[in-house]
Amino acid sequence: MNHEAYKLPPLGWAWIRDLMHDPNSPILDFYPLEFEQDFNGKKQDWEAIIKIPFIDEQRLLQAMKSREHRLTPEECCRNGFGTSTKFIFSPGESTVYPSLLPDFFLPIYCCTCKMEFFDLPTLDGLHLVPGLCLGVCLGVCLSAKALAGFPLWVEDIAQEMVGKRTFIGWPFLQEGLVTAVSDSLFKYEKLVLVPGTLAKVVSNAYSHQSLSHWKGKAEWIEILYSKRCGVITDDLDVLVHVRPLQGLKRLESGALVKNYKGPEKELEPAIQMVLDAPPLSEEFPDGTNIFFLGKHAYGVAAQVSSTTDSALSVVLAFFVSDKMENNKFKIIVDSRVSQHYLPSFKAASTIGMSPRALSKIMSSFMVPSDHQKNNLGLSVSL
Repeated sequence: MNHEAYKLPPLGWAWIRDLMHDPNSPILDFYPLEFEQDFNGKKQDWEAIIKIPFIDEQRLLQAMKSREHRLTPEECCRNGFGTSTKFIFSPGESTVYPSLLPDFFLPIYCCTCKMEFFDLPTLDGLHLVPGLCLGVCLGVCLSAKALAGFPLWVEDIAQEMVGKRTFIGWPFLQEGLVTAVSDSLFKYEKLVLVPGTLAKVVSNAYSHQSLSHWKGKAEWIEILYSKRCGVITDDLDVLVHVRPLQGLKRLESGALVKNYKGPEKELEPAIQMVLDAPPLSEEFPDGTNIFFLGKHAYGVAAQVSSTTDSALSVVLAFFVSDKMENNKFKIIVDSRVSQHYLPSFKAASTIGMSPRALSKIMSSFMVPSDHQKNNLGLSVSL
């Protein structure tokens, strides 16, 4: 801090102000009169970095302790620990909260908050149990099958995750579909081996070249999380192959389904950075108000009545007035005078002209006359 900075603190700091400028101050060297400036490409003095000595914490505390006798009782109380206060919303009758600095701030006339003293809880009389709580699972915990200290096999992880949706890209989460799980030796996928049977997890061994490629990729991902996201993932033993969500597409039946990107857009995050998707019953509890996006009632208000693992049952909200308005609109449309419409090439064929000549006449057709151009076109868009 600059030597002249002792003028900045308010009067409440007068008890230590002389430490910044008194020639006999034990920490006067903390406030040099001359110092170097590191412009680091800047031009103005105020843009430079001031190079001053580092503060010795012990010397600073000792110097301040020698001035504590100058403090008033109020200032000593301010520098100590006080009581904890809890502010609670009170929906009852509002009160007037007086201003602590009337010259600067007005009172709060409609205060709906009450203040109570709060005692922080202590551990007196409680028995501290060292170790993990009952039911804690270490490592990757899927369906609560992992025992503390015993990690799951990668094949079990693939059985739980492949084919299900998940969320990647922390901290900006994006939904995706898990297609495979891999470690340093195998890639685990779900395949139907016999038609008509359920898909089973199949492990495919890596070649020697692919093996070194997987290890290099895992090291790069670990460094990326550490440097860019500030996340220490430790060693990466398992990667998850995820296809990000691209959007929604409508089927011939009118249903909207999620469309995931192709294999060329597949991402491979670490399993530590993958979040399991919550069940539909948690995302859409019974009674949740939603908008229906189906083909026959697009945009209609609806309410969730029940959920399964993969579908919602909803109750659509139809109003009698909507049906009456639709019927009136149909009557107005049917009562309009029908006009026969011909495309441009049909109209040209009917009158025996080429489509290009007809388009010229119907738009802008400039004809020179008496040293000027006259537009003989009809200026009508076909």
